[in-house]
Amino acid sequence: MINLHIINSLEKGGAETSLYRLCKFSNKKFNNIVITLKKQGYYNSRLQQMGIHVKNFEFDKSYLPFFEFIKLLKYIYKINPNSINGWMYHSIFITCILFFFFRKKKIFWHIRHSSIKYKSTKLKTIIIIYLEILFSYFVPNKIIYNSEVGKKIHEEKLRFKKNSLVIFNGFNSSEFFINNLIKDNYKKNNNIDNDTIILGSIGRYRIQKNHEFLFKILNNLNNKKIKFICFLIGGGLNMNNHKLNSLIHKYKLEKKIMYFDEVDNIEEFMNIIDITLITSDFGEAFPNVLAESMLCGTPCITTNIGDVKNIIQNSGWITKVNDLDDFTNNVLIALNLWKNKNKWNNLQNKCRENIKQRFSINKTLKSFEDLWLT
Repeated sequence: MINLHIINSLEKGGAETSLYRLCKFSNKKFNNIVITLKKQGYYNSRLQQMGIHVKNFEFDKSYLPFFEFIKLLKYIYKINPNSINGWMYHSIFITCILFFFFRKKKIFWHIRHSSIKYKSTKLKTIIIIYLEILFSYFVPNKIIYNSEVGKKIHEEKLRFKKNSLVIFNGFNSSEFFINNLIKDNYKKNNNIDNDTIILGSIGRYRIQKNHEFLFKILNNLNNKKIKFICFLIGGGLNMNNHKLNSLIHKYKLEKKIMYFDEVDNIEEFMNIIDITLITSDFGEAFPNVLAESMLCGTPCITTNIGDVKNIIQNSGWITKVNDLDDFTNNVLIALNLWKNKNKWNNLQNKCRENIKQRFSINKTLKSFEDLWLT
């Protein structure tokens, strides 16, 4: 059975990572083929190394996207897939056009967003979303969300057709682990004393990640004489990001921030970090970094976005979106708990078991297998 997946790119983001894991763990049972609308990305070679065919198109560079679409059309006719899976709004829109050429094919939409912030969303994307509301009534065999909140927003506020299914992101607990030696060695090698807490913000540089709000929180901690450093990990988080550097200078955090940009060994960094901070203010549905951190025994403090309440439950802290005092207070509460080694170790184990038991990759795979084979 051939499952064709169409996605904007294969950069290192939440949807891309979820697609990569889905292809990786279903590879023995299904023939997955991935089409990207943009050039090669982070997961391109990794998928190919597993024997999964990836075809890159360049809709973003083409002055005449019509001809690029003709190439895409010919390629799909050639591989003759059983299902066509569109991931995220722009690729989903492509499936709306493909519907008129492949009416007998199963078409599935994978929506990975929750709320939409109109002021921060491109007009082109907003137009696409509203066109897809109409198409949702006759194109997809099923709409798959990765969060209950995302499903509710799209069906009740945006009026997408209620022809949907929620399949949560799944994680392989053997890939994410607890190893306190990694942290001990890092602190020793970098002369970081045990009284200094290591905070972390993980995710590509995107407007919804709300980095200025993060820096306001860190500025509050700095003013309270809290001993900390904060890792910024993700594509675009580096010294060449002048906007980010300007904000760091504005909040006097030059000595508190460490850049790491994009890393391959994220599970090791999650073991070094004591607390993961998630400050996003819109768009997130099921933040992978939340579950991954928890699997590594790294408790999280997060804004109340997407399905974080369901994910984190009573093994972390949830704050109001953009509420600086609320977030800062939760950091201080977490810091007090961190100082009690036994209580903190109990919380670490609780975090891991929470994700391991409820969001395993096997559960996710079973749901997708049932979907594709129906």
